[in-house]
Amino acid sequence: FLYPLPENIGITLEVDDNNKIRSVRPDSPAAKAGVRPGDRLLRAADTDIYTTTDLQWALNPVSEPGKITLQLSRAGKKLPLV
Repeated sequence: FLYPLPENIGITLEVDDNNKIRSVRPDSPAAKAGVRPGDRLLRAADTDIYTTTDLQWALNPVSEPGKITLQLSRAGKKLPLV
């Protein structure tokens, strides 16, 4: 996929609050990594995430199947990398 959708890793981002996670698909890679709705996605690999497009940019070079490191915050506190 060229610039794959966040849904490929199992997350949907909020439309108006672009780096806030709206939903996590059960049994997806994101769910298995402990990502939860309401978490804020700060960084994916080496890319700061402000919009869905930023996440697509970060996902683009990842092979299928592949891995990507995510930096999240929950309730205003940074979480360990997943």
